Amino acid sequence: MISFKEGRLPLLVATDVAARGLDITGVSHVINFDVPTSPDVYVHRIGRTARVGRSGRAITLYEPRERRAIETIERHAGVRLAPWVKDAHVAPTPARALPRRHSKPHVALNGDVRARKLILAPGRAAGLEPSDIIHAITTATGLDGEAVRNVRVLEQFALLEVPEPEAERVVELVRGTEVRGRALRLEPANE
Repeated sequence: MISFKEGRLPLLVATDVAARGLDITGVSHVINFDVPTSPDVYVHRIGRTARVGRSGRAITLYEPRERRAIETIERHAGVRLAPWVKDAHVAPTPARALPRRHSKPHVALNGDVRARKLILAPGRAAGLEPSDIIHAITTATGLDGEAVRNVRVLEQFALLEVPEPEAERVVELVRGTEVRGRALRLEPANE
C-alpha cells in the first residue's frame, strides 16, 4: 500500500478491509470485481476515487443474477449506474483546479536563517502524521512547506523546526488549529 500511495506502483488490489484504511488522493479508477455486500460498502469503495475535487471512474463487474444488488445500490446512492457500452468513450469529469498546498517560498529555511525548535501536541496517539502538521502550519501562516523541517511525531507530541524569525508568528497562528478533531498546542522548545 505504501508503494501505491507514494506513486511507485500504478495498481493496488485490495479487500474491503484494506480499502477502508486507504487515504490516497490520486486514485483515478476503482474496479469492483464483485458487487459490494451493501450500498454503504459500495459508496465507501468508490469513495477512494475522485477525492479532493478530482475526477475518477468506478466500474463494477456483475452477472445478470446480481442485478437486484445493483438496483439496491442505485436506490441508496440516488443515481443510475451507466451500463457498459462497447467502444464508448466517456468525457472525463471536469476537475476544479486545486489550490496549491504550499505557497512558494514565503520564508524557507536556508543556511542564512537559524531554525527554532517547537513542540506540538498532540502526537501519534491522536493520529497525527507529519503531513498533517506541515499542512496546518503552511495553511495558517503562508510559510513554504520546506520551511517546516525535522518533523518528528512521537506518541504524545511532535518536534519540528521553523525559521527563527517566524517562530512566534507560527505559534500564535497555529495554536488552537484543529487537526483530526484535536486542537493543536504549540510552543517554543527550551533549548
